[in-house]
Amino acid sequence: MAVLGIAGLATWNAFVSEDTAQVRSYPVAEKVGGLRLEVTTEGEEIFSRAFWRRPNPEDNILQAERRQWSDEEGVRRWQWFLVVEASPSLIGYLLDENAFGLRSTDEVTTFAEVPQWFQYEPMEVSTFASRQSGLYLMYRKADNTLYATGSGTGFTKAVAEPARSAGKVSSQGRLPPTSPPKPKS
Repeated sequence: MAVLGIAGLATWNAFVSEDTAQVRSYPVAEKVGGLRLEVTTEGEEIFSRAFWRRPNPEDNILQAERRQWSDEEGVRRWQWFLVVEASPSLIGYLLDENAFGLRSTDEVTTFAEVPQWFQYEPMEVSTFASRQSGLYLMYRKADNTLYATGSGTGFTKAVAEPARSAGKVSSQGRLPPTSPPKPKS
């Protein structure tokens, strides 16, 4: 398992460096606590999944990462991180139209397990959160940079349908056994 971790780190360093703004994909998979971890850095795909829309040409994705833990029954947990030089239309969509029910918060939020590049100065950003959906946006107006992260659980395991009884159906229902009276003309 340590070899996979080192291989994943080496893959990360080989494809994404701190100097480059280009986002490249590097699929990494390993077992963590019985779950298969997949990591991707495909910026446009992560952006689309995070914001439910495709980036427009003015949105410059600086960094992106999505982590997904799954087993044989499907996704159990996911987490993503984005740093974007945001276009006015993206800021309008996220903050003015408030597409995700975000609320401004003065709370300084720290996140566990963040990529090394997901760093911002808390006093330089406005923080918005939607606790129901696990979405957090930190917006630095000075240079229109948006730091965004979201996380959640995967799909709930299906519950077996209750067994149906094959017993005799009662002829006594909720309806009366006779027709209603006919009105007199």
